[in-house]
Amino acid sequence: MVAGAWERHGVCGYDLSGQRLWQDRSRTNVEVVTALAGGRVAVTYLRRATRVLEAASGEEVRSLRGALQVFALRPDVSLAVGSDWCRLLDRSLDPLGSRISTSGRGGFVSAATDGEHLAVAEIGGRCASSTPTGGSGRGWPSTSVTSSTTP
Repeated sequence: MVAGAWERHGVCGYDLSGQRLWQDRSRTNVEVVTALAGGRVAVTYLRRATRVLEAASGEEVRSLRGALQVFALRPDVSLAVGSDWCRLLDRSLDPLGSRISTSGRGGFVSAATDGEHLAVAEIGGRCASSTPTGGSGRGWPSTSVTSSTTP
């Protein structure tokens, strides 16, 4: 299943043969579509909450308020990014630990995790480092963030 986004035509879902499965023209101003675990996609919009859709049907299953970007880091972990924060999410998109404060000056370019730490690259932001308090108890006893600014 492949999901595509075009501002004029909304969001469409296709099978791997190229056959269109669904189209939602009401979902305009799409910025990014990110594949997530469990046959879902995150659709990030300009000036609207990020929505999570079933990739095969286009049915909305969840809203991620405040999330401006979503990165699929591993099959069981995603990263939601807000204007001045980021937060790790589990496979069900529930929070893992606390929000991590970021510079808020630029968008994230990429992110990666080794299961205990998070590394992000920001555009135009200052490098930030923080260790949120209170582990999640789900294999993330403490999460540290290391950011690097890209030119």
